[in-house]
Amino acid sequence: QFIFFIIIIFICVYWHNILHIIYNICYIRILIRNKKNKIYFKFTQLYNFFWGF
Repeated sequence: QFIFFIIIIFICVYWHNILHIIYNICYIRILIRNKKNKIYFKFTQLYNFFWGF
């Protein structure tokens, strides 16, 4: 039962990483289109830093 719990955590982290990569790819495309929004960029960097753990 404990091993099953570890597997669930691993799957959740794995899916989070996939979503994070997809988010970053989408964000880079948005950044290329709109380079003016530097405040949003700083906020997103902070968001990525906290969600990275």
